[in-house]
Amino acid sequence: MRYNPYYVGVGITAAMLLGLGVMEAPLQLRGISDMGIAAAGCAAWFMLLAATLKKAQQAGRHHVEETEKALTKLAANFDGLFQSLHEELLTQAASSKDELTQLQALLNDAIQKLIGSFTGLESASRHQHQLVLQIAHQQAQDLGGSTTSDTANSREDTLTIEKFLADTSGVLSMFVDRSVENNNLGKELVTKMDLINHEVKDIQHLLTEVEGIASQTNLLALNAAIEAARAGEAGRGFAVVAEEVRKLSMRSTDFSNQIRSHMLDMVASMQGAEQVVQALSTADMQVVTSSRESVEDMMGVVQKMNDVMMTAVAELSDLTDRVENDVKTAITTLQFQDLASQLIGHSESRLNVIGEILNGITAIDERFIEQNNRFERWEHKLIESRALIERTRHNPVKQVNIDAGGVELF
Repeated sequence: MRYNPYYVGVGITAAMLLGLGVMEAPLQLRGISDMGIAAAGCAAWFMLLAATLKKAQQAGRHHVEETEKALTKLAANFDGLFQSLHEELLTQAASSKDELTQLQALLNDAIQKLIGSFTGLESASRHQHQLVLQIAHQQAQDLGGSTTSDTANSREDTLTIEKFLADTSGVLSMFVDRSVENNNLGKELVTKMDLINHEVKDIQHLLTEVEGIASQTNLLALNAAIEAARAGEAGRGFAVVAEEVRKLSMRSTDFSNQIRSHMLDMVASMQGAEQVVQALSTADMQVVTSSRESVEDMMGVVQKMNDVMMTAVAELSDLTDRVENDVKTAITTLQFQDLASQLIGHSESRLNVIGEILNGITAIDERFIEQNNRFERWEHKLIESRALIERTRHNPVKQVNIDAGGVELF
């Protein structure tokens, strides 16, 4: 137990005053003067002070012994605890170094595979873009008959398809115009045939007149023959003439009938031809109209397909460029492997410094455990440790993201 000198002095003074107060009354009863009382009080005070100091000295010596025992026990416990801490920290540092080495190996393997994958993705995207352009150009050549070998100019392909559509439209328009012209010619032919039909009817009317004349001539010849028969021998010659006239009249009638028959056949043929021409003209116009609508629809579909294809090719080209840029950005971003390797190496250096410091302090405890300058050596070792720590304070990587640095490894 340790005594505070202040409280010891207060206690001694209080005891002295109490002793004087207690002894004052008996001494006065015995007729002792105040000086005697004071002398007796001082003697009692000195005796009490001597006893108190002796007791305090004994208590202080006992306290020092107890303190030394406690310090010895604490030092022994501290040495054991420090040794256990030293072993545990070395074990943890070694495990951390192994894990950092494993992490670095995993990063190297994963990043190399990622770089290969991104590079392959960029190459495949570029090849796909080239194939699509080649297909688009081949379709344009098939449609437009283009023989160009340049597969990098999609604008020329668009013009080729447009030229093909324009040529097709021109040919179709010419075909329609010719069909319309033929239809008009057919109508004119029908009109001419109608005129011929009217002329034939006029000829038939004339044939009817000729037949009437032949009939009248035949009747006159018959009357002449009758009159010649009445005249007798004198009218014999006239009878012969009348017979010949009648024969001519009959031949004229027969010839007129033949002409009529041929004219009727010709009229029937012309009417059939007129019907054929009308049917042909009507059919041609229907076919032309239907074909024109079909071709126009087909041309619209082809144009729409061409527009969609060109739009898809343009979008694919933009997409390929974006993929290429993204791949380049990803490959550049993967440069964090170098930064991570530097940080891992710096962490290993820190762990090595910790191991060196612990080994040095443990060596002091083991070699100088009985010497008085143990604490001085500890202080010297701490100074050396500060120097080692200062060497590891510099971080080789200052940036906090990939964009902050300018490392170029690829």
